[in-house]
Amino acid sequence: MELLKELCSITALSGFEHTGSESLKDIFARYLTDCSVDPSGNVMGYLRCGKKDAPLIMLDAHLDTIGLIVRDFAGGGFVSFATLGGFDPRVLPCQEVIIHGKEDVFGVIGAKPPHILSKEELKEGVKLDDLLIDTGLSDDRMRELIKIGSPISVKTKHSMLGEDKFCGGGLDNRAGICTHLLAIEQLKSANLNADICVVASHSEEIGRFGAKIAAERLSPDLAIIVDVTHGDTPDGDKSKTCVLGKGPAVCLGPNLNRKYTSVLRKTLEENNIEYQTELETGDTGTNAWDIQVSSCGIPCVLISVPLRYMHTTIETVSLADIKSSAKGIAEFIKNVFGGSADA
Repeated sequence: MELLKELCSITALSGFEHTGSESLKDIFARYLTDCSVDPSGNVMGYLRCGKKDAPLIMLDAHLDTIGLIVRDFAGGGFVSFATLGGFDPRVLPCQEVIIHGKEDVFGVIGAKPPHILSKEELKEGVKLDDLLIDTGLSDDRMRELIKIGSPISVKTKHSMLGEDKFCGGGLDNRAGICTHLLAIEQLKSANLNADICVVASHSEEIGRFGAKIAAERLSPDLAIIVDVTHGDTPDGDKSKTCVLGKGPAVCLGPNLNRKYTSVLRKTLEENNIEYQTELETGDTGTNAWDIQVSSCGIPCVLISVPLRYMHTTIETVSLADIKSSAKGIAEFIKNVFGGSADA
């Protein structure tokens, strides 16, 4: 929980990850060696086996989170905005935000009281173009501190929900980064025949650019991608959701390597790690889609942590699912790349 909270405290909006990359590199340095931020903004670190010509495993989870960006000044201390990634306009009214300008500026996204809405407005859904941020500043002061193109983060707090659930913004995909770091912790004492590079990749929410760059640079022999998938709710379609607390979802489909995915499932079963199965017949919507066709072609497996209320400030995961995902990755790597012989 503490690691997850620390990861979620880092501000790294899509396209503006540089604001948090150094902080994440410092966290990486507690688990990995040769930690760096590449020129594009990916954060990387290694666990090396010390053996000559060892194969390389890439553990990927994206660093960026969705956010907003200043589009224009509306007068009276108000600004209009656009989205960085897939924010649902329905969840934005009445949110508190921080505009990251020359100084951080607090603001609120206002909403018309229902008393003064017309009948037509009551029937319509929330439109992004109708929303404004109220900064409470004079126009001169606002223009001094804020520029068109300034990124905006939506405020959130993180807390336990019940005994096992963790709730707050940014869990897509800090849950994935947390999973990989916990897996590395379990692999440090293992006798491996492979090097591991953990990559917190940028810009997944706006085009998956970071993963492409990292995969081309590293050209790994295997990539293990961790992202989130839709968690269950009473009103959710059970065929499109996974149950929180029932383990990670292992994805099957043409984007994923059949051999390694089969070994992963067998490893989970042999270690009594509960898991769920997802089927994606095309684009998985994750970095796996791009990593697979990078370099000369990279075999990929995809593990997803079930998450409720995706792309909101109250995303919710089960800590048990993160732990079991990390254990599953560690056991899988030991199963495939463990041993004392030279690679």
